[in-house]
Amino acid sequence: MLNDLTKLRFLDEDIVFLKNHPTFKHLMTYNFTEYLRNWRFEADVLAIPEGTIQFPGEPVLQITGDVISVQLVETRLLGIYNGLTDKSSLASRFYTAADGAILSEFGMRRDRPAGHEECVRAAYIAGFNSSSDMSAAKKYGIPDSGTMDHGWVMFHDTQVLAFKNFVKVFGNDNSIFLVDTYDTSSGIDDGISLFDYNNVPGGFRDDSGDLLAHGMEIKEKISFKLPYLNGENIKKVATNSLKEMDLPKLRPYYNVFGIGEMLYMAPKPGGVYKITENHNQVFGGKMKVAEGKASYPGVHQVY
Repeated sequence: MLNDLTKLRFLDEDIVFLKNHPTFKHLMTYNFTEYLRNWRFEADVLAIPEGTIQFPGEPVLQITGDVISVQLVETRLLGIYNGLTDKSSLASRFYTAADGAILSEFGMRRDRPAGHEECVRAAYIAGFNSSSDMSAAKKYGIPDSGTMDHGWVMFHDTQVLAFKNFVKVFGNDNSIFLVDTYDTSSGIDDGISLFDYNNVPGGFRDDSGDLLAHGMEIKEKISFKLPYLNGENIKKVATNSLKEMDLPKLRPYYNVFGIGEMLYMAPKPGGVYKITENHNQVFGGKMKVAEGKASYPGVHQVY
C-alpha cells in the first residue's frame, strides 16, 4: 500500500484528459495544472501489522495530511484494503480447514491477471504455502508450484507417454501426474506403473469427478502396489473448485489442495474511509450521523 501511495502522480496524459473533460476543464487553470503536475502524496500513515486479526468497527488505518492528499487516495486505498482483506480472511479459513495439508493458490484463471500477485500475497500471509502464479514468485519470492495440465496429456499419443516425458523434462520430484484427463482409474494405474525403488515421481493430482472416491483409490493403490514406499511422502493433490467445507472430508486422502476460484468469491469486509478530525478548526472533530452509517469523531487510535 505504501509503495503504491508513493508512486502516485498526475501524468501529462492525465492532465490533458482533465483539461478536455466537460466537468473539470473549467478548473484547469495554469496554477492548478502546475499544482497537479507537481503533486505528490504527503501524509503520515499508520496501520495495524499485516496478518493481524481485525474486529468489526476497529480502526485499521490512520492517515494524517493535507486534505487533497487525504481525499485523493480514498477510493484507491479502499480498493486495496477491501480487495485483499477478503482474500486473506477466506484464505485463513482454508488454512484451518486444511488441517496441516499444503495449500497452493491456483486462482489466476478465475481472477484478473493484472495485479494478481497482490492476491497471491494476501493468501500467502494467511497461511497458503505457494502459488501457480510465477509472477508472484518473481515479485515477492512466494514459492511457486504446479502440475502438468490436461493439454500436456492430450498432446501425447498415450497417457503413459505423457507422464514419462514429463518426468524426463522436469525430473521425478516435480512430476505430479494429472490422472483425470480420460479415465481416473487408468490414470492412477499409469502413474503408478512409473514408480519403482529408484524412481519415485512426485505424486498424483485429481481435478474432476468424485474426489473423495478417487482419493481413496489413490491411497489404496499406493499402499497395495507400492508397499515399499512411505505413501505419506507422495503428494496427493486435489483441485476443482474446492470450498473450505470440502477439505475436512478429503484431508484423510489428500495432502495438497489447490484452491482456485473459490478463494475469489469471499464477501468484502466493507471497510470505510472517514474524515474524523480537521486540525485547522478549534473544534475539529468530525462525525457522520447518517442512518446506519454513523462514525465517531476525533483521531482514532490504530493498535
